[in-house]
Amino acid sequence: MVSKKDDQGLSRTRVILRHLGMQMSRVILLICFIGLSGLAIGFIVAYPLRFVEYDASGAVKIDQQALAGEVEVTDALVSPGDLSSSWESTDDRLTGFGVLGSSICANPIDLPTPLSPKEGVVYWNPSDDTTVISQAIRVEKSRSAVEYLKDVRDELSECDTFYQRVEGDRIRVSSSEVDRQAPISDHVTRRYSSTNNVQEWSLMAVGDVIVAVQYSGPAAPPPNFLSEIEWSILGRVAPEEFGPGGARLDSSGVADSGVDGAGTDGGGASDESDGP
Repeated sequence: MVSKKDDQGLSRTRVILRHLGMQMSRVILLICFIGLSGLAIGFIVAYPLRFVEYDASGAVKIDQQALAGEVEVTDALVSPGDLSSSWESTDDRLTGFGVLGSSICANPIDLPTPLSPKEGVVYWNPSDDTTVISQAIRVEKSRSAVEYLKDVRDELSECDTFYQRVEGDRIRVSSSEVDRQAPISDHVTRRYSSTNNVQEWSLMAVGDVIVAVQYSGPAAPPPNFLSEIEWSILGRVAPEEFGPGGARLDSSGVADSGVDGAGTDGGGASDESDGP
């Protein structure tokens, strides 16, 4: 026989268990709701990313330390064969207007300790009154060359407009990025634009040599003008990496045996390596 007291105790226990069960159900429902909400939010955020293409850089990262002392400075200069027949050599004193060792966005950046004279050549195209200034210098070590490019890049990151003096006049210059594929990771390129003049230039570190190429004219150069010149220079100074069958890549990141012709269409943009 179950006493009345025991029966009341069982009823109370059933009520408590029923209450706990309802509370547990609410907790489970809340957890499920939070989980489903998180999935929905994640889907909403992630869905647009399906339509974004992430293009890995095709720039080649070379062993700078291995190339130190191996690059001939004069080979790093633009040669007549890098340009079309409409270009001709002109006064080399104009190399003083090149980008190598000059102020960046009107702010001076010191070159590393040089181990060679600063070499340079200048070419002029009378058909459109454009100029190419080519410069190269050997510095104390490959790391110094890479760090110089980093200093230049840091200065450019804060610069979109600056002023410079030209024959006593104060000229406003716009500084903008150039949409082209970098041939190597230790590379910087930029475009300066002012009234009736455009300068597009690049700097590369190849071993312990810093290479500079600068185009100047009334309008921007053809899309891959500098890219073709850079590949030609790299094929001379580092033939194992950039000659036929070397480590060079085309703009799609696929191994390529070469670029045909100078001053024609090709591709380019920029990045930085850790350096040796």
